[in-house]
Amino acid sequence: MAEKTKVEHKLQPFKYEKPDIREGRGKGSTGLARTDVVGVSVQAVVDGGETNLHAHPGTDGIWFVLAGRARFYDDVASVACELGTHEGVLVPHGVKYWFESASDEPLEIMHITGRVPGAKTERMNYTPVLPQMEQRGINVYEYQEKRDS
Repeated sequence: MAEKTKVEHKLQPFKYEKPDIREGRGKGSTGLARTDVVGVSVQAVVDGGETNLHAHPGTDGIWFVLAGRARFYDDVASVACELGTHEGVLVPHGVKYWFESASDEPLEIMHITGRVPGAKTERMNYTPVLPQMEQRGINVYEYQEKRDS
């Protein structure tokens, strides 16, 4: 069993830093602060980014738009909401979603996560993982639907 990193519990001041968008990925991310329960990061997204339909069974997530627009989907093609600057959405653990930049302006979006006590922090993919995600070594596993025989 992998040993968990102990996070020191003390004040963690942070400053917003716009992430670099890596060529060919359409997305960059900067971690701002983290404990064993809560995490805060910022993503910058252009050209759709790199997300696929997925869920996080072990974390609740809040997405808050800092610049640009974001379009969130709750399945492959159904728009759940479109957000502008200073608007956000709560994605409860286990809820399927994906999002994309919804304007010509680069999307800058803050992501705040909270871990569900006792749950694994894995990612469930409902559509194929994109090559850019595999390169990042994202902790992923494929969702297998149970079918009646």
